[in-house]
Amino acid sequence: MTLWTGQEAASRLPVEPRWRSYYEEQLAGRLRRAIEHVRSRPSAELKPHFHSLLTLIERSRSRPALGPLAADLISELHPMPLNWGEWAEWLQTLRFGVLLNERLNRPGQQASLMADLSRLLFELGRSEEAMALAEKTVAFSRERG
Repeated sequence: MTLWTGQEAASRLPVEPRWRSYYEEQLAGRLRRAIEHVRSRPSAELKPHFHSLLTLIERSRSRPALGPLAADLISELHPMPLNWGEWAEWLQTLRFGVLLNERLNRPGQQASLMADLSRLLFELGRSEEAMALAEKTVAFSRERG
């Protein structure tokens, strides 16, 4: 007999579609409010909320319908987290932003985030990866005009 405890047990329980839908609606509302909050506040006021904003973005990863909102929040936040010294955590978010913008067919935002990601990789000492991404960004930009 196998026993599960805590979160492991909860993850094995079937979730009704209405609860999934409810959660997604709630998350969408929180993403919209976060976007407005970021747009209306100076960087210094947002810094204490960085990890909460990052959590919202992370929670949207497995929900394709929330991709546009997550991409918008990333675009509104960027480059503030870099200025706050949150390089390592923002690196993964930039990667996700590039992927989202590709899926959403937003080539301008995708190229911009790719270029910024390349610069960040260079700053982090990952020069080979940075150069490869920079070359890919240039080719992508030329292709998409």
